[in-house]
Amino acid sequence: MGDAAWKAVEAMAARESGLVTREQVLAAGIRGKVLERWLREGTLTAIHRGMYRVRVAVDSGDREHRAALLLVGPGSVLSHRTAAKVHRLWGIDGFPLEVTVPRRTLIVVPGLTIHRALLSAEDQTEVAGLPVTSVRRTLWDLAPQVDMVTLAALFEAARKKDRNLVASTQEALKTKKHQLPPPVSQAIELIIRDCESRERPFDSHFEVAFWHRWLFNGLDRPVPQLKLRDRAGNMYIDFAFPDEKVAVETQGYELRGTRGSFDQDASRTLRLGPLGWQVIPVTKTMFREAFPAMVDQIEGTRKLRR
Repeated sequence: MGDAAWKAVEAMAARESGLVTREQVLAAGIRGKVLERWLREGTLTAIHRGMYRVRVAVDSGDREHRAALLLVGPGSVLSHRTAAKVHRLWGIDGFPLEVTVPRRTLIVVPGLTIHRALLSAEDQTEVAGLPVTSVRRTLWDLAPQVDMVTLAALFEAARKKDRNLVASTQEALKTKKHQLPPPVSQAIELIIRDCESRERPFDSHFEVAFWHRWLFNGLDRPVPQLKLRDRAGNMYIDFAFPDEKVAVETQGYELRGTRGSFDQDASRTLRLGPLGWQVIPVTKTMFREAFPAMVDQIEGTRKLRR
């Protein structure tokens, strides 16, 4: 296995997170009998029909994505839910695996959802070497498939990656609005107006869910992401009622993703006390299972501080 043909297989596998196709192996000069022996010995492992993992190659967390792209062939990109996961947008789990291929491509792969479309250069990008639909194209693809709050969460996460997202989406609606069902285009327009009313995006999916449910219930509108400053510097309150100095803070280690962020939340709570603010922590469990009681607590606190 030290010959030039094997080195060529290794090189191809290294570029694709340890994966090669049968066609690539044969094109490198490996005969069918040698390929069969490597499969028996475990040098290659079949993971799909015509797709192999090279034993000596370094493993990679994106191997499943690369395998999908190799299976459907050139010109394909990760898209829809998979693209949202790759871009680390909120509210999407990334399953099933989804790819978009050129319209002329005719292929069916079990366990893989295949979409067909002619994508422009602006609709495509790369993330860690993976071809994927752009953030804006991903939002456009998912808009008809998700509920209002999930779409708003996707949009908020995307705003952190693309500062021109609101303007570009408005422009796209002028020419592509007819491509979407009326309820979907109306939802996008509402989300755009909401984003324009807030200078700073939310920091988590939970904040988006809280905001929309609070407004849907016709309650007094808090100030989202209110900026305050003390001796330690700037800080932002998730949802603030400035007149009564009541701060509603979404809490939970799993919401922030890192221990450092969780500690920052606790530090902010301590800093708000000397400034005269009453902090009300809200967890996902409270939000999901005791929303009316949570509202009563917030509104009752506001009333006492008037």
